[in-house]
Amino acid sequence: MENRPKIKSAYQELNHLLNDFKEGKINNKELLDKIQLKESFIRPYGKVTEEGKIALHEIIEEPLVFEINEWKKLTRVMKEEKWDKLTQTIKNGYIDKYIFFNEQRALSKKNKHYNNIIYNENSQENSSNENNYKKN
Repeated sequence: MENRPKIKSAYQELNHLLNDFKEGKINNKELLDKIQLKESFIRPYGKVTEEGKIALHEIIEEPLVFEINEWKKLTRVMKEEKWDKLTQTIKNGYIDKYIFFNEQRALSKKNKHYNNIIYNENSQENSSNENNYKKN
């Protein structure tokens, strides 16, 4: 089993600080310095979607939704300090241009793949129905 670092929620952090204040371990000034209340601060949070993907909310207006292996690839790139190369590729517009010129091609491949899956499922159902019919 993987050892994960223990991450405290904002509620747990605040509760810990208030307990320290009640016990006299910190004074008013220290408490206020540690609680930096900012109206514009929003903490990102994740959710698991119905499809089993991970959605990260509060980074941009819409949630960022990726498969788990895609999140792992992204975090690996960030940890390996190759992030500058990725951000530069985004900033110079390469990815936007590539998407613009290849979106229809990608969508048609996705639809073709989806239709093949549906066709194969229907073919299997029809063949099993035919076998049941022949037995009767």
